[in-house]
Amino acid sequence: MPRVFQVWLNTNAYVTGLTLSLFGAGFAAFAGIGYVQAKLPECLQFAIAGLADLPFVGPAPFRQHPMGHLTVALTIALALTTFATWRPARVLLGAYLFGGVTMLQFHPQSSGVQVPSQFLNMLPYVSTIFVLALISQNPRWIRGDMSASLGKPFTPGS
Repeated sequence: MPRVFQVWLNTNAYVTGLTLSLFGAGFAAFAGIGYVQAKLPECLQFAIAGLADLPFVGPAPFRQHPMGHLTVALTIALALTTFATWRPARVLLGAYLFGGVTMLQFHPQSSGVQVPSQFLNMLPYVSTIFVLALISQNPRWIRGDMSASLGKPFTPGS
């Protein structure tokens, strides 16, 4: 889909990625409204034999649902790529930062703290903007590993 916009309609890659991300999040919320109150199936216990019983280290990485390991393997988004300055390990760090702040918004609500939900919902995005603003202070960090053709429109046959 991004290829249609970028190649045939000659749109900006950043804008296309951001637009499709926002559209995808909105469409998922719209399409999944029927599942909001649905009961989830019981979660099976997952453990890698021998490794899951290691003291201190074992439970965290070796008793995860396979989907948890899949999230580690399938990390890249537009803002995360910029955040990570095109380095995969930083992409993973950024994904966990964003996810952690997203999950952090539920803790005050469940503890009975009277904070408007709109404020808590904006925290992941505010933290992302804050980190991107910090990174943009040093242009060498961003340009260091950037692709030379990034931001240039692709024209087939040229």
